[in-house]
Amino acid sequence: MKLWQTARQVKQEQGSWALLRTGFWFLLKPVYARHIYYLYEKPLDLSTIKAKIAKNQSSINIPDLNFKVVTSNQEAERLEKEGFIFRSYPTDFNLNHTRYTLLLDYGMIAFCTFVGKEFAAISWIIPSKKAQGKMKAPPLKVNYNSEVFVMGIWCHPKYRGQGLHSYNSNNLNLYLARLGTKKLRGATVYKKTIQAMVEARGSIQCGQAFYTKILVWRFWEERPAVLPLERRKRKLSQLANYHSPD
Repeated sequence: MKLWQTARQVKQEQGSWALLRTGFWFLLKPVYARHIYYLYEKPLDLSTIKAKIAKNQSSINIPDLNFKVVTSNQEAERLEKEGFIFRSYPTDFNLNHTRYTLLLDYGMIAFCTFVGKEFAAISWIIPSKKAQGKMKAPPLKVNYNSEVFVMGIWCHPKYRGQGLHSYNSNNLNLYLARLGTKKLRGATVYKKTIQAMVEARGSIQCGQAFYTKILVWRFWEERPAVLPLERRKRKLSQLANYHSPD
């Protein structure tokens, strides 16, 4: 999407003040940025994943689903010849239609679902420290001997709320668990809607990270998760009312 198209969309959807604010941060972005990241993780247990797949298959009502794992641009080209096209689709993470090609070049792996041959959902994983550095992903601490970094989750608006994202996610989990992966880890700029979506997939918050960029300097600090106030009160209440059996 071109810059003027983005500006017009922001003005139409959020108003002139939002456009001015967005413009200010856009101009400041090359020299300064600060973000709070929501960190989450999800353990992978093969029997649990198989049970979720069985449950999802009995409830999803979308015919002709095709799940594809793509590890290189060569594989993507072969799929495209068969009619399974995703690299040029303008998702939230591929607005310039070329980023997905770069991600495969960097060593990332795509997990795609097609309805027939219509591109419908995708998730990406970073499988190594080398790939994480190449794509300049958040410097999340990941033990790549048993963990992977998951990101770039997207579902076609046409199929949202119909269980398609769960279908794609469950098959991704099954593929990785069979390879011996024990845990997914992720980091996303914090928003309540994203937190709700992540937790609905069975992930749990494991911390927060604070990212700051000033000119050429970058700082990343991870902190453990802090329970929300209501959960802290509930936990304290449980401890106060606890009586030792001894």
